[in-house]
Amino acid sequence: MNPLYLTCVLANNPQSDTVRPWPGNFSNVARQARLIEAAGFDALLCAEPESFSQKLSKQNGFSYENYTLSAALAAMTKTLKLIIPVPTSCSEPYNVARRLAAIDHISNGRTAWIATPVSSYDTLAHYNSIVTDNDPYERAGEFIDVTNKLWNSWSAEAIIIRENGRSGVDACLNKPIQHVGKHFSVMGPLDVPRPPYGPIPIAWTDISEAGKKLAVCHASCIFTDQPTMTHTSHFKDEIHHRLLTQGRKKEDIKIITNLTVTLTSATETGDSAHPAMMQETYQPERPTYIGHAEGLLNFMKRWHAHKATDGFNLIWSQGESGLIAFAKTRSAGVVNLL
Repeated sequence: MNPLYLTCVLANNPQSDTVRPWPGNFSNVARQARLIEAAGFDALLCAEPESFSQKLSKQNGFSYENYTLSAALAAMTKTLKLIIPVPTSCSEPYNVARRLAAIDHISNGRTAWIATPVSSYDTLAHYNSIVTDNDPYERAGEFIDVTNKLWNSWSAEAIIIRENGRSGVDACLNKPIQHVGKHFSVMGPLDVPRPPYGPIPIAWTDISEAGKKLAVCHASCIFTDQPTMTHTSHFKDEIHHRLLTQGRKKEDIKIITNLTVTLTSATETGDSAHPAMMQETYQPERPTYIGHAEGLLNFMKRWHAHKATDGFNLIWSQGESGLIAFAKTRSAGVVNLL
């Protein structure tokens, strides 16, 4: 059976610091990242918790700038993949390509990015020169194409290791992309070496009709809110059908289901062998798990065994305490059940 992928977002826990709002200081975030890696997660979404939680208000705290946060976490983790949101409606491909490539080198190829078409005026109003764009999805498609071209503008042989051990660059092997399109005109080549494993994979969160059309062309995984196992299975089948029409394989995109989690002790849910409580709701439109950590693993394995999803993105409803409780299961060998 294919592996079960496990990702999560940082836990928004304003109560953890009574002096300053979340994240208070970077040590809080660093501690969470280490817990997430130790608990066996495949990836961390370096995104505002509010992006995935309908219950939390931005008044609860602030977030670090995505690139800065990701670069810092890349230097202190070893295996954790870092997924970085990029608002394509208010960014430029050249700057994004060089920043992501730099972080990918720092992390030795452990980055991915979420191409996010932004249409909200509240967001675009901060970027005066970009507010007039009428089709954020058209812009996003061209943005992705240009970014990949820039990463491919460096030849794999461009970096030369000399006999004395020093490295150099054969600039003749790097070619301008000379892109001229509706939204961007970019000469290239990039001024940062090609990412270690080539163009950086794209994750996707927008499952509108326009979003799905772009996702099946470019994405490697899709994060989705689906209320039940049946809904998730139907969504996965739809994406697989769309992939085939694009000449891609079913395996080219992994479906990751967002799951809100409230972890309790075994005494709160009865004996540890008793099935954990679980609730599926339509408001918000994602499954909600309530129970102990071992029951959570069994719940996720059941969905995976039915091939409804390729993995889960955990959103901690009770803040950092849920993450800590889940991380403790690793020491008992429970996480290895995955």
